[in-house]
Amino acid sequence: MKVFDVIPGQFFRILTGKNRNVYVEILLSLRKAFKNELYIDKESLVNIFAECLGDLMIPIDIEAELEEALSDLSDINIEGPQSITWSSMAHLILRRLRDTNWIEIEYKQRSYDEIVTIPPYSVSMIEFLHSITQENTQSYKSYAFNTYSSLKTVLSDDSEDYLFTALESAYTNCNLLRDSLKVLLNNIRRYHQILNNSAAANDILKNHFEGYQVLVNERIFHPLVTRDSVLRFKVPIMTMIDKIRSNEELRKRIVALGIKERQYNDPESGMEELSQKLYEIYDTFEGIDRLMQEIQNKNSAYTKASIDKMIYLLNYDQSVKTKLADILMKYSDLDEDKKEVVSSSLKLFKQSYIDEKSPYCRSNRKIRSFEPPEKIKITKTEHPENELSDFLKSVKSLYSQQQVAEYMEKEFGSRKVLNSRDLYIKDDRSFVMMLLAAMRSGEKRIFYDVEFLEGYIENKGYRYPNMRFIRKDEENNDKPLD
Repeated sequence: MKVFDVIPGQFFRILTGKNRNVYVEILLSLRKAFKNELYIDKESLVNIFAECLGDLMIPIDIEAELEEALSDLSDINIEGPQSITWSSMAHLILRRLRDTNWIEIEYKQRSYDEIVTIPPYSVSMIEFLHSITQENTQSYKSYAFNTYSSLKTVLSDDSEDYLFTALESAYTNCNLLRDSLKVLLNNIRRYHQILNNSAAANDILKNHFEGYQVLVNERIFHPLVTRDSVLRFKVPIMTMIDKIRSNEELRKRIVALGIKERQYNDPESGMEELSQKLYEIYDTFEGIDRLMQEIQNKNSAYTKASIDKMIYLLNYDQSVKTKLADILMKYSDLDEDKKEVVSSSLKLFKQSYIDEKSPYCRSNRKIRSFEPPEKIKITKTEHPENELSDFLKSVKSLYSQQQVAEYMEKEFGSRKVLNSRDLYIKDDRSFVMMLLAAMRSGEKRIFYDVEFLEGYIENKGYRYPNMRFIRKDEENNDKPLD
């Protein structure tokens, strides 16, 4: 199905006229009005539009609006521009929304009262306009974790009725993850371009701390490398995809549910489409390293460029001498007419003076010494051959799986659930042990699972994710991560 087989031909007309800014605000007020209501009566919506027009600080081109409107305005009491009120303007706008198919008007059952409804394509477009205006509230969703959880549900023994739904959820979250990573990469590029166009240190600081740091780094980039680390879930997700691929009986049950929900036409085409989706999920996470590395490089390049330009702007000479030098450097690139304007505006001439030393002045001869510099003596120290390996072994022993398990056993005590806020963080080692405990939760013979919650914990100068550790059942302690 083509786009304009669904969307009417005049649909975008209100967003291309002179009053497009007004219509965007009207559509956002329409979204707000329908947020908690299934439908709303026509007169109430007119009052909402009139109130919105009164609150707007945007000038309305009434003549252009009357020209764009349809000729039949019999239901609107307008004698001329001088008699137009907010209410009559609201009626006109509501009529244009109806005629361009943004809204539909129908009658209540057993009544002549008119009510307004919004078609599905109009709802999608209004939500899109709203999402553009809400950049400061957008944040990264846990797409990698959601993909992992959905695939784990597919392999669960007690989820027979939700196999198809869980797989579709994994596929959707995988696509959202890939798209969000690409959007993040392009967003960093956009801030890099803004940085290049910045001419003042204050602009750079504002764009970095109020824009990039909040909207990109804290809300998207930081969760990607900590709480919802994509690389952390890569191997488990690829392993589960292999299990589903190798289990033909499981795939047949998934396809059967898809046919039952009218998503697949027949078993043959359903198996082919299912295999394609499994391949896309596997391929996405197999190549996620390259995309994450590109994002890391772009983030580092942006940070370095911000610092370099800040240093340049803070040390840049803004004196008259520097500005005059800029004028002279660009003078040769001007055409003859502009050169004439500059020459007539400025009187430039060379200055010099003559004194008693001007005709001839003997230079003072300097004798340079060519003696070689004194050599630096380097003393060679002897190190045991196995000193480095012993050092590495000692470091590994401090943070081994056994050490982490003993630390968590001590913290758990007799409890079944341990919140991160209850951990006793007294020094750097205990902080590192807590982070390693969270990272090792999926390894073999680890007796607990970790669940990440919203927000962060501030404890004695340390900041770490809000999470809770849940003790596994004894019979499942030896089972590896699915």
